[in-house]
Amino acid sequence: KLAGKSVDRLPSLGLKSRLIIEARILAQRQVAEAIIAGTDDTERGNCLHQDGTSKWFRKYQTFDVTLPSGKTLTMSMTEVPSGDAEGILSAFSESCRELAEVLCSPGEDVAKKTAEIITSFTSTMSDRGATNPLFNRHLEEMRRELLPVAKNEWDTLADDVKDDLCRMCNYFCKMHLLVNFATEANATLKLFEDAVSEGSNPFAFSQQGESGAARLIRTACSAFTDHGNEKSGAPQYFQSFLSHQTTHDTNYMVTYRGNRFNILFYNGAAVYYHHKQIVDFISSWPDPNGLLKAVKADASQKVYLAGVRALGILDKTVTGPFFRILSSEKNVLGMNTHLHQMQIGLERWSQDASTLLAGEPLYSEAVVERHKDALFESLFADTEDVNFDVLTQQALEVVCAALLILLERQAEEQLPGGKYWKPTEKEVEESQHVPTTNVVSERDFAIVDNLLRAKPYGTSLSLEAYLLWMNNQTSTWLRSLSPEEKKKHMEYSRTHASKVHERFKEKSREIKDKRLQTLLAKQKEKEERRKKARLKKVALTEKVMKLGGVWRTAEEVEDKIKALNREQEKLDALKCQLQFHKQVLKSEGSKELFQMTVTRQGTGRHVFSSEEKASHLQEVISTNMGTATADINSESEDEEEEREFVTLKEPDARTVQDIHTNLSQKRAYETERREVRNQKLSLPDYLKDPAKLVGCKVKHKCFSKDLQGNKVAKWFSGKVTKMIAGAEDPKNTDYCIVYDDENEPDEIFNLLVDMEKGDLVVNNDEH
Repeated sequence: KLAGKSVDRLPSLGLKSRLIIEARILAQRQVAEAIIAGTDDTERGNCLHQDGTSKWFRKYQTFDVTLPSGKTLTMSMTEVPSGDAEGILSAFSESCRELAEVLCSPGEDVAKKTAEIITSFTSTMSDRGATNPLFNRHLEEMRRELLPVAKNEWDTLADDVKDDLCRMCNYFCKMHLLVNFATEANATLKLFEDAVSEGSNPFAFSQQGESGAARLIRTACSAFTDHGNEKSGAPQYFQSFLSHQTTHDTNYMVTYRGNRFNILFYNGAAVYYHHKQIVDFISSWPDPNGLLKAVKADASQKVYLAGVRALGILDKTVTGPFFRILSSEKNVLGMNTHLHQMQIGLERWSQDASTLLAGEPLYSEAVVERHKDALFESLFADTEDVNFDVLTQQALEVVCAALLILLERQAEEQLPGGKYWKPTEKEVEESQHVPTTNVVSERDFAIVDNLLRAKPYGTSLSLEAYLLWMNNQTSTWLRSLSPEEKKKHMEYSRTHASKVHERFKEKSREIKDKRLQTLLAKQKEKEERRKKARLKKVALTEKVMKLGGVWRTAEEVEDKIKALNREQEKLDALKCQLQFHKQVLKSEGSKELFQMTVTRQGTGRHVFSSEEKASHLQEVISTNMGTATADINSESEDEEEEREFVTLKEPDARTVQDIHTNLSQKRAYETERREVRNQKLSLPDYLKDPAKLVGCKVKHKCFSKDLQGNKVAKWFSGKVTKMIAGAEDPKNTDYCIVYDDENEPDEIFNLLVDMEKGDLVVNNDEH
């Protein structure tokens, strides 16, 4: 009956906009009801997910909720003026208030309903972005303030029950470990390549700080995958080459576009599998472009291939299996044993990776299946090149050492000694519905990204409506309602759509004003910095002129220093010259050259003498007085592409051991910082019961002076044997402590004050 009809009236733009707003209100009603229903489960509560991103120069923030049942719903997706902790908290509060308004009947207390929604969240799941831990603290403080409003019987509850209700569990996404692993592996491989080789690929499309191995993987995937470089890539020709030249015609490389987690490690395995075919293909190409030349040159360098192979082995042994465990494990605390197993494996392989190179697994087949495909076979096949195997093993060892440090930093709560390593029964029950990752928020932004490409001028209000309606399947929820309820909710959405639209326009104006205020504040701050810098340069110039001007040569430095008598005069003069070089002349050099003191791991604070600083100044003058020259030689490009531009250093000249030493010191330093930080958090427990410290095995930091008179810190292990009662303030309680391996009698210290300063750590495992 519709055939042949002409349409003379279509829905207006205003009507379509109104329908989208009505859909958003209905979706909000669905989410609000589900969140309030989650408060009935007093054991678990709701889990809050949140994440932020920038799209086309606008900042967006999304909030999702995992209900006690394990079902996940999208709460909101809104544009925010800034992505700091205060901005996120403000967006969350606004989202909860809107949900409360949708739920409340006329005359009902919206503030109380908002408090009920906010306090229903007992746990959080996010990545470890710089703002998220601060947001978690702000949220916990907000819950503590709102709980008396949300719970009518609050005043009748015992203090320990109140403390328990105020507590939140903050978990962090384990999927983001893989992203950070890739960044750390790239940086470490760059150090490794610099330590064992010299030279560079003149054809390379380099990015700052990128290792040759990571560059080879990136450019190869750009050249030989379907969604790679559209101008210079040749994926279809490469596929035809594989079909013609080999029995296995599968191209295992995948594009970086749309893939984020574990992509560097997986493509490392794929590029290593194809590296000979890549070189053969480009050699047969009649006139290779710049991208293909760069790929061929990198693929011909042994040290880069060793790094690529190391990344591929880690994919098959560590990151790939861990990626699959994240999908199969039911809740976040179930990851504890897997994270600990990774810690043990990385620690062992950082010392000796020969077993890893031989194919040793990290997890048993009963835990997760290891993909033993063609890539696996090529990675662990005998290369018949001892030097190449040695390079691969060294690369594996330094990368494992770096990943171990990162793992212990970013998963510290779920590793031995961490907050959730040995969770209580209550914590286990509360976390049953908390997922292992924050991937739900990542998916929100994937949908938003697609929507923005299809509807580039869509407002955040319409994007949010689409997102909530699709993710939460609001249409299914509507069909499940009774006719009376459905009619009631539809009527509410129609009558409140104009109000929501007006509020959105007002919010858009506020965001615009806040951006302007932020811009003006930054401009003012920049001008203040410039003013201070100018004044500082003027003051430095006056000081330098009093010293006879800028010292230009090493001989002049020696003559000027000899003319000064006292040590402090010499140090002041050298400091002035170095500051002038750094701040006025912008001279280059390591940070230590311009410092008067330095704190080194294991040795403490060192004060430089005038002789040392004079040597530093001479080095700065020598480095910055010369001019760099470049010598460019052109050769036949066909010969050059396969030439070994990156040559290996002699074994005695390689500094891989220095990398090991630095990483070991870095790990020890970060471990000490974590122990001290976690110990400070437990101080209130010891202040409530000072006797709790008696009998504990502890590490106590004491200070002494070395032969040069510098203050040196050293940790001593011991046992607290006795508490001396009588202190009015628990913090001033004195304790007797006896140190291990010492025959001295018990010594008396104010240990709780030392704990507050970070000079005392309790060894809970030996208590």
